[in-house]
Amino acid sequence: GGSSGGGYGAGKGGEVGPNLFGGHPLGPHHQAVLVSGEELVRLIKSSRSTRHERQRWLAELAGGGPEQRRGVTAHAYTVVIATAGRDNGWRDALRWLDLMRHEGNLQLDVYHYSAGINACAKGRQWEQALLLLDAMARNGVPPDCVCYNGAISACARGGRWERALELLEEMQTKGLDPNMISYSAAISACSKGGCWERALELLGEMRAAGHWPNVISYSAAISACDKGGQWGRALGLLQEMINLGLEADVVSYNAAISACTEGKQWAAALSLLAQMRSQGIAPNAITYNAAIGACEKAGQWARALMLLDEMRQTGIRPDVASFNSAIAACDRGAQGRRAVGLLHEMYRAGIGPEGASYSGAIAACAKESKSLASTSEDATNKKRQESTLQTALQLWQEMHRVSCLEPTMACCRALVEACSELGHWKPALMILQQLEQAGRIPEAPMYDSVVGALEAASGQAALASQLALRAEQQAARRADLERRDRDLSEALERAEGERCKVEGEFAEAKEAAMAELAPGAILALATTPTDLHAGRPELAHRAHGRPEHGRPEQGGAQGGAQGG
Repeated sequence: GGSSGGGYGAGKGGEVGPNLFGGHPLGPHHQAVLVSGEELVRLIKSSRSTRHERQRWLAELAGGGPEQRRGVTAHAYTVVIATAGRDNGWRDALRWLDLMRHEGNLQLDVYHYSAGINACAKGRQWEQALLLLDAMARNGVPPDCVCYNGAISACARGGRWERALELLEEMQTKGLDPNMISYSAAISACSKGGCWERALELLGEMRAAGHWPNVISYSAAISACDKGGQWGRALGLLQEMINLGLEADVVSYNAAISACTEGKQWAAALSLLAQMRSQGIAPNAITYNAAIGACEKAGQWARALMLLDEMRQTGIRPDVASFNSAIAACDRGAQGRRAVGLLHEMYRAGIGPEGASYSGAIAACAKESKSLASTSEDATNKKRQESTLQTALQLWQEMHRVSCLEPTMACCRALVEACSELGHWKPALMILQQLEQAGRIPEAPMYDSVVGALEAASGQAALASQLALRAEQQAARRADLERRDRDLSEALERAEGERCKVEGEFAEAKEAAMAELAPGAILALATTPTDLHAGRPELAHRAHGRPEHGRPEQGGAQGGAQGG
């Protein structure tokens, strides 16, 4: 809440400090020229008003006192709550709800609550949305379909797909028929959780209830299939919606192409990309990144680079994900020089390479060096092989000394094996040492390759024996760490069980405390399970909206600052 009590910091005389609503304290001179509340609401509703103007008028309406707001109608408050939630965030919407409760001029109705719930949905505040839904039942305001839709959407955006599905069932038990928005929000929740089976079931339930799925419903179901690794079903849904006469948009195609990425279906991804263009749908950066990823997973490095070049030609600026996928494709295809070129292009474009960028380029150079060794033994090829390996080692040093990035273990393995194969045991040994100094345990094949290079070198038998012994010690250390990881996982599972138990106890205590709140109260308890077990009774006083030891709450800016 905005104050330390149940309200939002009501000041002397019942006025609310305007700073709690994002504005500035209004001086005496300004108070004298305040316009009426009805006029402020008219200005807020104006389609030509800017966000900054609406925020200023909301702050002025909040700071004008109860007398100025006395003429504001119930419908006008709905507009104010919705506007506050859209422009200032969910907290401001709840402050206006609480302000209505404190002043007591108007009863909160279903429209006020639905505006608050939708503001919480936009802010991904699923708990607050559910608390408002519970407050409606306690205050005798039956929730309608719009309220449930907002709560389902809040749970979907907050990653609580199980609770979203429970709300869908709950509204049906209360005699409310879910509409297209209800089902679409629930399918979107399934998408977030990767529950593709339930998403497809909901599509069937929509049809059975007489609601034909729309583009949003299908796009969410396609996304659920994508996250569930069901690329075939994702493509089937896309074709189904097109056959039904629905116009697939860029979101639908992006979800389908992304599903092709995980399924390594690069040809299907490129076909969808061409289909988009033929239907006049402009691909965006997400579309190209997904298509490049599909080519990368399938080892189609040439097509990945072609798509990256196509992005530039169409005026879409590649981002770090675009370059990383293209570099990874070069890694799979042992195209070291092309990967290094992409790394340099990232710098020229003002995009800072990540650890994955460097790791992919280093591994690509190492693999290209090895592939050159297997093709020909002529002097030119040998020179290119050495040059490519030196480039990989330079990138390794640059990655550590300049960028302070951590390479992947796959990159380290490729570089160590390439150095060992060419007889460069010193840089290979240096890489092993740097990994150990960083607290990382090199893989056993990495030790084996360096030991083999030492044994092949003249006069390095003793060092090879020492490294072989070191490899055994590290293998034992790795086995010990794996055992500790298993023990830790078991301990975490037990702790998770205890946490669920504590959360259950807290939920029961919270529900009991909420039942004792004033009939018009909106906000939830501010405590957490940690607070409950830490023995902080003052938080319970605040949650009940009652000051500790019977002292009145302080309002104005101080109360709002404490609450924030």
